[in-house]
Parts: sequence; structure tokens; C-alpha cells
Amino acid sequence: MNYPDAVDLVGHWLKDGIPLMAPDCRTQMDQHSATLTIEETFGDDSAVYTFRLTTPFGEAETHGSLMVSETHKSVIGESIDEEVIAPLRQTRPQLPPVGLDEEAPRFTK
Repeated sequence: MNYPDAVDLVGHWLKDGIPLMAPDCRTQMDQHSATLTIEETFGDDSAVYTFRLTTPFGEAETHGSLMVSETHKSVIGESIDEEVIAPLRQTRPQLPPVGLDEEAPRFTK
């Protein structure tokens, strides 16, 4: 059976079954392959990725799992040396209260 060379191919990437809309992902497709490129991966990029191809003749899809192991050290939940942290703004030194031994003010009519 002869098919025309120019067939309407529509391809979609999904991450765990949800359409992939991440701005750091690039997709490329031709008549023979589809490529998904993730510029910078993190642990939450671990998922099952699906490529779904739709043509006038039907649909096909393929799946692949991606497991990302983060190699950088997380500082969340760890103590940080306070000397390393620079203050955002300088504050005035706290002055001691004035007149503690004086009589409290009285209000009259």
C-alpha cells in the first residue's frame, strides 16, 4: 500500500501522563525520531516520559523512565555558619530605655 510522503504528524511529550510544558525542555521531531532535551535536570525531573504520535491513520506511543540522582549537597535543614551570611541591611544599635526610674505620666482633664 502506498502512503503519501507528507503525512500530518503530531507529536506530544508527557511527563507521568501529564502534557510536558516545562520551559527548560526542548523537543525535536522528524519523520524518523523524536528527541526531548532537558537543559538542567533535578530530582523532581525523575518520571516516566511518554512520546505520543498522532497521524491520520491512528496513534502510537512509547515510554521511557528517567531517574535523576542529584549530586550537589543540599543545605536545607542544615545549620549555616552565621559569619558567612551577610546582613541585608544595617540596623541601629538598640539603646537602653530612658527614664525607667521616673514617675509614670499622669493625665488630667
